[in-house]
Amino acid sequence: MPRVARQEQRSAEDTRTQLLDVAECCFERYGIPRTTMEDIAAEARVSRPTLYRYFGDRDSLITEISQRRAARFAGKMKRFFARYESFEEQLVEGMLHLGRIGQRDQFFSSLITPSTVREAHQVLMAPAAAIDFAREVWGPVLDAAQERGELRDGLDRELAYEWLTAINILLIGWIENAHGQIEERHRELLREFFVPAFVKA
Repeated sequence: MPRVARQEQRSAEDTRTQLLDVAECCFERYGIPRTTMEDIAAEARVSRPTLYRYFGDRDSLITEISQRRAARFAGKMKRFFARYESFEEQLVEGMLHLGRIGQRDQFFSSLITPSTVREAHQVLMAPAAAIDFAREVWGPVLDAAQERGELRDGLDRELAYEWLTAINILLIGWIENAHGQIEERHRELLREFFVPAFVKA
C-alpha cells in the first residue's frame, strides 16, 4: 500500500475512534434516549453528514460502542471463569457476573431500560455483534466442557451464542429492577432453566 494511502487510512481510523469517544461521552452524559446524532456531531465539531458517513445511522453507532465496551469485559472473563471448577457454576456465575457488569456500566444500563428495551434488543441482538461477543466470552468455556464430555450433544454454537446474548440482556434489566430480591433466586432460576440447555443430561 502506498505511503499516502496508509496515511489516509490511519487518519480515517483516528477520526473514527475520536468520533466514537465523543459519542460515548455524550451517551453517558445525557443518556442514550436523549442523545441525537446532531448532539454528537456538534460535540465532535463535525458536520452531521460526516458523522453519518462514518457510521451510517444511530443504531450502527450504538452497536459499535456496545462492541467496544463489551470487548473490555470479555478480556477479563477468562480469569473469572477460572474461579469455578464445574461447568454448571461457570454458566450460572458467569451469566450473573455479566448481568452485574452490564447493570453497573453507565452505557449499558442506560441502553437497557423499560423505555428503550426494544431498541436495545434491535441493536445488541444484531447477529454479528451478538455472536462475536458471546463467542469470545463463552467459546473457551464451551470448548473445555466439550473436552470433558459435559457439553450437551448436538448444540448449535451459533444459535447458542445468540441466545446467551439475549439472556445477558435480560439479566441486566432483571438485576437492575430486582428491588432487593435475593440473588440466590436468580441462581435458582438459571440452574433450573438455563443450565439444562448446555449441560449433558
